[in-house]
Amino acid sequence: MTDVTKESIIAELDGVEYPLYSNHPVFSKAKAAGLVVVFGSSDDMIIVAGAVNDDDYIHGTGERLLGAEGFVRSSDDLDTDEDLEKYLALKKSAKAITVNWASEEEMSWTYETTIPHETFYIMEDGERYCRGMVFSIDDLKA
Repeated sequence: MTDVTKESIIAELDGVEYPLYSNHPVFSKAKAAGLVVVFGSSDDMIIVAGAVNDDDYIHGTGERLLGAEGFVRSSDDLDTDEDLEKYLALKKSAKAITVNWASEEEMSWTYETTIPHETFYIMEDGERYCRGMVFSIDDLKA
């Protein structure tokens, strides 16, 4: 069996037809290899699969913070000091991902981040629908 790398995950995902679901077999391989895959779905969802599994709704363009445990949610629902401490620790270690809805090259979804990553394309009816990305969970933790 060959080693799973960012490049091998990209090779499996590049050109896949929309919709891509988080139960696709490639995500088990990504998880075992410590790789995180980010992509969009519908007109309002960012999905993370592989070594981190989470999703979040976003309308239009905006920023999401992603940590090794998933997206860092709003501080609005913190009930205790312990909740606040956990939230602040997660927020401090999280990395920003800018989510772009329909803003580049006529694609529905693109992403920008300082996390070192490789990209792939999800297709819909022969057109590029989403430029997703793959990166190491170690870069997310750094």
